[in-house]
Parts: sequence; C-alpha cells; structure tokens
Amino acid sequence: MVMTSRLEALLAPVGISSFFAEYWMQRPLHVTREADISAMPISLTDIEYLTLSLISPPQGWLTVVRDGTEVNPAGLRGKAGFIDAQRLREVWAAGCTILLTNLQRRVPAVSALTRQLEIDLLQHGVALSQPIVANAYATPSKSQGFKPHFDMHDVLILQIEGRKRWRLYPPREPYPLELRRLSPDELGDPGMEVELSPGDLLYIPRGHPHDANSLQGASLHLTFSIHVHTWLDLALALLKASPDFRQGLSPIPGAAQQGTAWAKELRRRLARLEIREGTAHTAAKLFRDARLLASDPVLPSSSELESRSELALHSRIRRRYDQHLYLDTDGPMPTLSGFGGRYEGQPAEAAILAHIAAHPEFILNDLPGTLPATKLRIIDALIARSLLIADDP
Repeated sequence: MVMTSRLEALLAPVGISSFFAEYWMQRPLHVTREADISAMPISLTDIEYLTLSLISPPQGWLTVVRDGTEVNPAGLRGKAGFIDAQRLREVWAAGCTILLTNLQRRVPAVSALTRQLEIDLLQHGVALSQPIVANAYATPSKSQGFKPHFDMHDVLILQIEGRKRWRLYPPREPYPLELRRLSPDELGDPGMEVELSPGDLLYIPRGHPHDANSLQGASLHLTFSIHVHTWLDLALALLKASPDFRQGLSPIPGAAQQGTAWAKELRRRLARLEIREGTAHTAAKLFRDARLLASDPVLPSSSELESRSELALHSRIRRRYDQHLYLDTDGPMPTLSGFGGRYEGQPAEAAILAHIAAHPEFILNDLPGTLPATKLRIIDALIARSLLIADDP
C-alpha cells in the first residue's frame, strides 16, 4: 500500500512546499476546498453522542462557553453522573459552544487523521514536542464561544459543517510561550477576515490573535494543535549538560545587590561557556530521540502479531500507515526508531535497516545481505515493535 500525505491533500490548492516556505510560522493561510462529507472524521450528531457519554470527565475534556464565559459542566450532569441531554440542549439553545478536547483519544477516525498529520510534519522536518491534539468546536447559529486570544502553538482548522467567520489580527508578541486573551483596545483592526465553509482549511501561526463566530446555522470545526520544540528547548538541553549552569545561585543578601551580582556572574559564565561541536551534536541527537520516542506508541493487532509466525522470504513487508521511521547511524550501533518502538541492530545490519527506512514497501528477500535468517529475525523484531506489517504475498 502506498502511503499518501494527508497534509499534502489538505493543502493541495497551495502546495506543501509553498506552505512551508511562505506560511509555516509566518502568516495565516486560508485554503478553500471541496467538502467530502463522507470522508469527514466526525459530525455534529457525533458531538451530542460523545458529550452525553461522558461521566465525571477529566478536567478540560468538556468546555461549555458563550461569549468568553464558561458554564460549569458539573451543572449539566444528571443523577447518574452522566451529562443530561435536556440540560445540554438548553445551553445549546442559549448559544453556548460545546468544546470537546482530546478527540484523538476518543474517535478512531480523528486518531488516524492526527497520526497521519504527525507523520507528514515529521517527514518535513517539523520538531513536534508532543502528539497533535484534536479538539471539536460545535457552535449554534449566529453565536461566539471564545473572545479574541492567541495561542502558544500553531493551529490547523478544518471546517466540518456549517460556516464560520474568522477574524485574524496582527501578532503582538512573537512566538509566545503561553495563551493570552486580549482586550478590544489591544487588537486593532483585523488584518484578515475569512469565511470557512465545509472542507475549508485555516492555518493560524502561533501568536496570531483571532476570534470567530458562526453564521446562519450550526457550525462544527476541528482544530489540530501543533506544539513544536523551540531553539530555547534545545539551548536549555545543552545548558543542563554544563556544571556551571547546574550550580545554585550564589547567596547574596539584598534584592538590589542580588540582581546586579547575578547578572554579572551570568555574563561571565556565558562568556566562558565552551560549546564543542561534539557536545552540541550529542545534545541535539538526544533531544531528537526523546522527541520521537515520547510520542504515543502504535499497538499491534492480534493478526499483525500472528503474521510473524508465517514470515517467509517471499513475504511482502510494508511500513504501517500510522508509523514514521528514522534511521540513526551516528552511534556504534545502527538504530531504527518509530512511534513508541526502537530497534538497535548490529553494525553488519546497517545496510538492511537503511533499506527498510528508505522503502515503505518491499519483499523480504530483497533486503541486502545473503543470510535469510538475519533478514527474518530483523523483520520479526520490527513487526513486534509495530514498525512494520507483513502482508500476504
């Protein structure tokens, strides 16, 4: 099976190369697309079902809000602890937006979409700091949920049903580290206004203030929150390796004296900081490994595990559609890593692992080398780690 890029499909009218060159982390983008309702991962009908299935929802999993004011979800529960349908419909009729978070953990189709987006971003060199979070916003006709704000992460918005008008304002703070709501005096005039129809995509870079309101009829959209590592994260990882910066601050009485003395000493320590090429490379490599291996693992199905017993040299092997692989040959042992799985091979296996990393699909016997037992052992181990799948020949 040939893997296709979902991000490339969503950005088709613009092109993925143009997106990263001209928009990513720079400016908003509105992509007008034809809606394929049958391919949408969720619907307004699903929102009520998912909301009513919640009992004692974890903090933040359900938010009910109108014009920036939240309704306590505890007041929507019935005697059994579940959300009461009548109370939910009452707040909906009053113009409240229903926000369901973490749908990548609750809806299989949303989970598959977010994982595919993660793979696409990783393949284009984006340093994700955590798995993508998918939230659904269901808003009644002619209503607004949240007041203007900016986020500390990039956002992709996919309009599912209805129409919604978005206003985007010039950024006030480059690359913020936390979410902030803004008063009307801080906003100024919108730099961009767009109307999203079903199938449309809107990209909002981190730090760009925005708000939205539904038009005639109910609206549903999915947001994909994309958190990335920053140069600050990498610099902190490097500084943590230096004893000079792990040492406690010198005890100096007096607040004014402390500020002056600490500033001078900090400048001295920064001046004598020696960043050898090998030290920086090691820090960056460890940082990269921790990033990918911290992602949610892919769990193998029983049929995938059973396929290990039927492996043969003529077996067709392919990478899982929801898996991303990278090969590391910098250390003494070559390693092939993916979401939640890692295989450390022997030096003589480097060519085999390189072939696997470069080919999403192949015949087992086409792997380089002459020892069939070695090929079978490696593929068996990679299937066990959910990095590969064996198909019938």
